[in-house]
Amino acid sequence: MPDGELPAGRRALPAVHLSHPAAPEDKDPISPAAVRILQRRYFFMKKLLALISDSYHEFKHVSTITTCAMFGAMSIVLNQLATIRVTPNLKIGFGALPNELVDYLFGPVVGSLFGGGMDIIKFMLKPDGGFMPGFTFNAMLAAFILCAGLLSACGQKKTQQELQEDQVTAELVGNDKDEHGCIGSAGYTWSEVQQNCIRLFESGIRLEAIDGKSSAYLVFSPDSLKAELFFSTGEPSEVLDRRSLPAGGYAWNVEDDDTKNVRSIDGVWTISQRGTEIYRQNKTEADSSLGAVQTLTYEGLLPCADCPGIRYDLTIRSREHSGDGTFTLSQTYLEAEDGKDVTFVTNGKRLTLKGIPGDDNATVWQLVSDNGDEVMNFLCENDSTLTLLGDDFTKAESELNYSLKLAKKQ
Repeated sequence: MPDGELPAGRRALPAVHLSHPAAPEDKDPISPAAVRILQRRYFFMKKLLALISDSYHEFKHVSTITTCAMFGAMSIVLNQLATIRVTPNLKIGFGALPNELVDYLFGPVVGSLFGGGMDIIKFMLKPDGGFMPGFTFNAMLAAFILCAGLLSACGQKKTQQELQEDQVTAELVGNDKDEHGCIGSAGYTWSEVQQNCIRLFESGIRLEAIDGKSSAYLVFSPDSLKAELFFSTGEPSEVLDRRSLPAGGYAWNVEDDDTKNVRSIDGVWTISQRGTEIYRQNKTEADSSLGAVQTLTYEGLLPCADCPGIRYDLTIRSREHSGDGTFTLSQTYLEAEDGKDVTFVTNGKRLTLKGIPGDDNATVWQLVSDNGDEVMNFLCENDSTLTLLGDDFTKAESELNYSLKLAKKQ
């Protein structure tokens, strides 16, 4: 794991001792409510420190400087023209509004320097009594107070009823089992032909829709007498029976005019319906000359804006010497909803691209979801490290961890 990264499944929480049920009960046990308060304070400080670090790096962008200059000019104009003096010692002004916008856009470091600088410039342009350094300090401190207030306000406040429910019940990660006992968050689904919980990317053959908008997985029973189709479009799975063809070979279908037909043509699996091919296996996946099929699993804990972190579990399946392949990505948002983890699973294809800004020889794995709505780019740093890139194929300018480490190779 890279420096600062926690192993998958481990949370950066204050240590809380949970005694064994058979052990004598402590006289002053820590209540669940106290634990939650400690956790919230810990994550609040963690987010605030991350916000300060990111704000400091904003100075590297020319756009930050030019935007601050624009807001500075706006602040001066508002201070000169939009100030209402109520009494000799009391005035109402709007010159501080640009300060708040800068705080919101660029964080506390940029906001504090902007606020302090503008206070000095405004005094020089329109002196009003003697110069008071305390006012300048207040203008700088306001940026940190605003950012802390925004962080606190964005935290979800639970109702008294929810707090009482949390004290009675606690939902554990992995409890999202269906009626067959399959854990969906871990990528498992029930297969009728195998009578077991399986992960499609491990047990199935992936086929892509001819229109490129979806995919399907083909799973056979142990004796190959039945085949089951799973669709990324959300259609119910279909079970087909094996039948002998007059010209030799087999096809899997059912006795129905609208049935889907599964066949292997020149070593490539296809699915057709009413004489029209609708799904086809990628040739590279069926081409044994590209090497054996390998499965790579990467893990890592990446930053999250509104939760302690996102646990990534990425599985790549491809031929050893092929740039194409398939992927399954499990993203678990830690304590995202009422203190409980939320997991999203995405399937799709892996493409290999060359070059990023500043390095024409860099290797990038592009992950495209089956529906085409999600695209993620990972830089192959070495044989064991992938780094998440932005939409512009550049690394995040942050000291936080954006890398996944190779956990298993098969």
